[in-house]
Amino acid sequence: MECEETINQTVLPIFYEVDPSDVRRQKGGFGEDVESHSDKEKVRKWKEALTKLASISGEDSRNWRDESKMIKKIVKDISDKLVSSLYDDSEELIGMSSHMDFLQSMMSMEDEEDVRMVGIWGMGGVGKTTIAKYLYNQLSCRFQAHCFMENVKEVSNRYGVKRLQGEFLCRMFREKDTEAWSSISCCSIIKERLRHKRVLIVLDDVDRFEQLNELVKEIDWFGPGSRIIVTTRDRHLLVSHGIDLVYKVKCLPKKEALQLFCYYAFRIEIIIPHGFQELSVQAINYASGLPLALRVLGCFLCRRSRREWQSTLARLKTYPQSDIMEVLRVSFDGLDEQEKAIFLYISCFYNMKHVDYVTKLLDICGYAADIGITILTEKSLIIVSNGCIKMHDLLEQMGRELVRQQAANNPAQRLLLWNL
Repeated sequence: MECEETINQTVLPIFYEVDPSDVRRQKGGFGEDVESHSDKEKVRKWKEALTKLASISGEDSRNWRDESKMIKKIVKDISDKLVSSLYDDSEELIGMSSHMDFLQSMMSMEDEEDVRMVGIWGMGGVGKTTIAKYLYNQLSCRFQAHCFMENVKEVSNRYGVKRLQGEFLCRMFREKDTEAWSSISCCSIIKERLRHKRVLIVLDDVDRFEQLNELVKEIDWFGPGSRIIVTTRDRHLLVSHGIDLVYKVKCLPKKEALQLFCYYAFRIEIIIPHGFQELSVQAINYASGLPLALRVLGCFLCRRSRREWQSTLARLKTYPQSDIMEVLRVSFDGLDEQEKAIFLYISCFYNMKHVDYVTKLLDICGYAADIGITILTEKSLIIVSNGCIKMHDLLEQMGRELVRQQAANNPAQRLLLWNL
């Protein structure tokens, strides 16, 4: 409230009953007032400034019946921009510069005519949302309208796509009543009201084609210079929607992984207390560069004794951290039964094996291995590099834990018999 009052008092000169063209050309009574000053050099500079000012889109007081509402809207718009410009978070700055270098190039902000859709793709917990939020806060003030839609999958699956559209429209137009959009064609509203605006839209955690089709189906729904960012675990979803600019988020290298872990474990960036150096290395090796795991593990170990660290790290070799597994399992739960079986086979037997060898054995077992391995790759559950299948250590541990949990009291009923 104090911020709004300050803005209102100091940076909001509002001209009542003045036509924008009079400001631009210094005509009518407004122009006479400008010309009445004796300092001609100042008048010349004022005229240049006023011409530029009038060309900037803004609020015309004649369009508002209630001027107090107009002022509140202007205050809110400026306040939002001030908040985004001051946004900073030490955690999210770790490793962020390299992500921004690639994404800024993909976004091509200097092109004000092109409408671009950019995908941010990677496994669960790798930091897609964090990167998208950071990028959004850096760029949102440059657009006429902007919206960050988090948890698209959760909202869509729980309440339906219609509710998702309503929330999207409310956020884009700064309104509160989601139900107001329930009885109209939201696609038509999106297209009609945004096709002349330069907008920034982030759709976070998308997992179905209809979510994109109902919110950002065509680039001509949005005005020149618009940018749409989509985060997902499924690369094929992006490609099938025509999004060819895809940034793959990789796990952190060891130096940055150590910084992020220490940020949570010691509340400092890199100075590790005596006696915890080797244990910290064990922790980041367990996390294998996955930001989610580094954050969860760091928070859990914060202010615990050395013996508690040793006990925790020993336990993790057998029993994975539930908070981490819960996030990673989302991708597994979205697979078909054949794909789940292929994932479990790879986690137990075929990690780091040659893809041709794995494909041959899985085909013999009755699985459609070629398409199954492709789908696991698209969903960021495995990668194929130098001819070998590679699975992140924590995904491998999750798969093995899922096998252990199958018929725990009767191992003979498990899909796979491994490490009994």
